[in-house]
Amino acid sequence: MTVYQKPKFKNQVQYRRRVRQLRMGLTALSVVAILGGIIVFRTQISNLLLGNSSLSQRIASAAMATYAEAEVAGASTSLPRDSVGLIDVRAFVLDQYFAANQSPLYGTGRVFVDACNRYGAPRDCVVVAAIARAETDLCKYYTSASYYNCWGFGGGGANRIRFNSWEESIDRVTRVLVQRYGIESMNDPSLMEKVFCGSEPGCTGWGNRVKYHMNAISEFPKSIGFSFSLFDFR
Repeated sequence: MTVYQKPKFKNQVQYRRRVRQLRMGLTALSVVAILGGIIVFRTQISNLLLGNSSLSQRIASAAMATYAEAEVAGASTSLPRDSVGLIDVRAFVLDQYFAANQSPLYGTGRVFVDACNRYGAPRDCVVVAAIARAETDLCKYYTSASYYNCWGFGGGGANRIRFNSWEESIDRVTRVLVQRYGIESMNDPSLMEKVFCGSEPGCTGWGNRVKYHMNAISEFPKSIGFSFSLFDFR
């Protein structure tokens, strides 16, 4: 039987040196274990995203690339998550944009992104919000919020459509834009200016105004500490 013998040290200096060496070794092992866990976790998340047919590979790559930036910005605890807990920075950015503009749309970022994914809209998910900014200043105009209609759907006055919820209106607007106007017009709203807005003088330049807001929303992440734009998701 082997009998354990306590190591002998000539003096306290030698003893302290040995303790430091042991502590450094344990710290190094801990760091390796943590890094290994992070790599495994992110690999699993990447595989899950890439295996989900409802999300494109580009969205998965961009989401993973910006996940670390979200953590650095201190926003990871408040980022909107889907049913399996995955973070989507597009929804977070939209909500922060709405909050910065004191819009009643704050809190609907996840709804915008879900509709964007559901109907195959441009992956940056900015045009629906940009039209809301151009039409009703993000639903701050009279009755627009109470109608859940930030896009002027149905026309003016008694013809204005009254939706029952943000989920209903955002879903409807996104679906109509994709299926009736098409992806090309969503990327360049000038192409649908006369159809969506009309031919009256007030509609002149409508497409350019929407594009201006699209660019502003796309670049908004940089104003809150990120290094990407939402157009990077395209």
